[in-house]
Amino acid sequence: MMTVKTELAQTLLEMGQIESAKKEITDLQMISKDSMANVRQIVQSLKDHNLNEELLILKNMLELAGIRFNVINDELIQHLPSSLQAKITMILRELATNIVKHSHAETCKIIFNKKKTDLLIDYEDDGVGFEEVNGHELHSIKERLIPIQGQMTIISKSNPTNIQIRIPMEVEI
Repeated sequence: MMTVKTELAQTLLEMGQIESAKKEITDLQMISKDSMANVRQIVQSLKDHNLNEELLILKNMLELAGIRFNVINDELIQHLPSSLQAKITMILRELATNIVKHSHAETCKIIFNKKKTDLLIDYEDDGVGFEEVNGHELHSIKERLIPIQGQMTIISKSNPTNIQIRIPMEVEI
């Protein structure tokens, strides 16, 4: 919805219909504020959910913001220790908040995989991505990975944006 309204506002501006474009931009601001209020409310209501419950909550949050969300291989996280699930939950919440705030994505997906003793979390969206990758992106997620010796790599900065999180499973949490 936001993409359509943005394109409409741009077209109206190009046609010189300033007042109509202003109305569309005002509507966009309201939609954005409402979406962020919904995101904040949902995030505030989140307590100690297991990771599967959290994924359902994130799906609802993202869909409220107009973003289709898909999770692949979530059966791999069923038996993770609850302490690790809690840490992954916080990382995924942060990613979801960034998706809504910054990406302008219409779709995103999270894929869980195992590689030897590591849990891989691959995130992908079709949003605007990063203009430059200078190492300071997603700082709070990197901070959350430190205690569990995890790593985050931006695989692709756009078209699609792809981020991989690697968490060693032998780390005691």
